[in-house]
Amino acid sequence: MTGLVILIAAFPLLGVLAGALGATARRAGYAASIGAGGALIAAIVLLVRVVANGPVQAFDGFVYIDALGAFFVFTVSIVVLAASLGSAAYVHVEEQHGALTRVQVRLYFVSFGLFASLMLGSLQTGNLGLLFVLIEGSTLASVVLVGLEASSRALEAAWKYVIISSLGVTSRWSARCISSTRAASFI
Repeated sequence: MTGLVILIAAFPLLGVLAGALGATARRAGYAASIGAGGALIAAIVLLVRVVANGPVQAFDGFVYIDALGAFFVFTVSIVVLAASLGSAAYVHVEEQHGALTRVQVRLYFVSFGLFASLMLGSLQTGNLGLLFVLIEGSTLASVVLVGLEASSRALEAAWKYVIISSLGVTSRWSARCISSTRAASFI
């Protein structure tokens, strides 16, 4: 079952590979959609197996997924598939009209795939440090998506997004560490 967990996070990287190799928006969109579909199929299989057999734990807790986590992976996989299908068509039209350059199209599919992969990976970990790294990585990948058009408004939005997201994650992380330290001092 550990292989399924890895496949779920690895499937969205098909779009990253296509974008990195310079595929057109249509071909990279196909690769991203196939990867998202593969992640969804693997998430369904994982959900069924976890519900039937119990939680999956591997690599000293770095991988941990119970029934609720498997359900979240399933729902996020649905959203990733829907987003990849919709955005592939949108980016293709924008490329044809000249609104996005070839570099921006490549950057889009690399960032989208990384975002999806990191987000799915963050739902499958039992380690708080790794969770923090995966969420911050997905934040940085999504910042590229927000500022993709490179207009002044898009860049301002991307800058604000990274600050707000990073502060939000960091403050929650700090609060969790402080509360666990206080709880440990009472024991």
